[in-house]
Amino acid sequence: MSALRSTLLRLRVRLSHWTLDTLLVAGIDPAGEPALALRAEQLRSRRHRQRLASWLERLARESESAGAGLGSAAPILREQVLEARDSLLLAAQVLRDSEPVRPRGVAMIERLLRDGGSVLYAETARGAAELQLRMALGYLVGSTSDAAPISASVTPPGRPRLTQTA
Repeated sequence: MSALRSTLLRLRVRLSHWTLDTLLVAGIDPAGEPALALRAEQLRSRRHRQRLASWLERLARESESAGAGLGSAAPILREQVLEARDSLLLAAQVLRDSEPVRPRGVAMIERLLRDGGSVLYAETARGAAELQLRMALGYLVGSTSDAAPISASVTPPGRPRLTQTA
C-alpha cells in the first residue's frame, strides 16, 4: 500500500471510528474491509488496551468515594458501577494480560466507557452495567464458536437463518 493510501486509510478510520466500532460491536468480521481491519488492530493494540484498563480501574476505585464521577463530562451512576466493580476489575485485568483479545469485546468496553448514553451514565435497569460488562468479557476472550463473526450479507455456517413472522 502506498504511503498516501495508508495515510488516507488512517484518516478515514480516525474520522469514522465510532461507526467502525458500532460495526465491530455488531459482530461484523473486520477481515473484508481495510478500515474495519485497521480499527480492529487499533483496538487490540497493547497501548489502547492499557488505556482502557486504567480507565476501568479508576472507575472502580472512584465509585467507592462519595464524590464519584464529579470530574467526568457525564457523571457516572455510582450504583451501577458499584454493582459491576468486580467485573470492571476483571475486564481491566483481561485487557492488560490476555493475548489475543477480540476486537468486538474491546469495542464493547470502549463504547460502554465513552458513550454518555451508556448504562454507566444514563438511568437504566439495576444491574445493566454488570450484564454489559459480562457480555463484553465473553467477547474479549470467548471461544471461537461463541464469538464467530457475522457477515453483513450471509448467515454464518451452522446458524439458522432468522426470519420475522407476522
